[in-house]
Amino acid sequence: MKISFDNHRISAGPLNILQHIYYAPNHYGLSVRQTTGMHQDYWSKELPKLLKNAKDRSDLLNRLIKELEHLGARAEERRARQREQIHGGKWAEKEIVLNAELLAVLSALPDTLLGSFFTRLTGARDFPKRCRVVDLKLKKERDGEDTDFVEPDLLILGEDTLLMIEIKSRGGKTSSRSYPPLQLLNYMRLIIECRKTEDDKLPSRFGHLILMPSLDLKWLEQHEKWVMGIDKDNERKLRVNANASLVFGDTYVKKHRGEFYNTLKSTPIYYRSWDELADAFQQEIQAATKDPYHKHWERVGAELLEMANKAGMYKQ
Repeated sequence: MKISFDNHRISAGPLNILQHIYYAPNHYGLSVRQTTGMHQDYWSKELPKLLKNAKDRSDLLNRLIKELEHLGARAEERRARQREQIHGGKWAEKEIVLNAELLAVLSALPDTLLGSFFTRLTGARDFPKRCRVVDLKLKKERDGEDTDFVEPDLLILGEDTLLMIEIKSRGGKTSSRSYPPLQLLNYMRLIIECRKTEDDKLPSRFGHLILMPSLDLKWLEQHEKWVMGIDKDNERKLRVNANASLVFGDTYVKKHRGEFYNTLKSTPIYYRSWDELADAFQQEIQAATKDPYHKHWERVGAELLEMANKAGMYKQ
């Protein structure tokens, strides 16, 4: 496969959200079931079958009529829930919306500010001084290649270093946004694929940052099986049991077990909260009071703080 990284376009945010709404409308209260009261299979498969069976039986037909009347009677209730999603600001709390907002804000930052910001957030002393937000492009070069194994939420590229970021938020009292261990292995595969590709334009150093509503390990799915804790040094890396993590892998992981094991052992993995992200930026702009655009960065910092409050709204 051919791997490349393109600069992220700020204007891509609205389109990304629209694509997500189209492919996952249930996340926004727009699915067929949430709109009509029944799953799409009911209308396309079950209802025609029921009508055929009830054609010559008045008892079945009457029961079906009552069922449809019941669905119709609750239409206003369903519309009210959808209006609440839109006018009540619930969409603004959705993970995909927060992700798009974060990408837009970070893409608008100067490369030097972005570099120093992530240096502060990760604590990595050798983090690039100049960075930019990029999008991953995977293109098949032969039949059968899997180019859909990973969809990074945020990528920060500087010099020869790529920081891969997975973003999770908590946008509801009952909805949990957990991070599965297979996702970690998918990111490790991206590193392996980059190193296998003979292209000196690709990064040679990698890191992974998991951005969560809080620092509680509960956001990591089955964490007790593959996470050993968080180091207490300045970089506060997540300590991962490589052997235990590989148990969650698919066929590809098992085939390349040695490469995945070595990659897991050598890749720094950072575990940070949205609050820490907002605080790191606040510290960064406080250290640059002589910057002629200081007031503007203060406004950006206020927006990041607002996002952090939404992302961690139900973190308890």
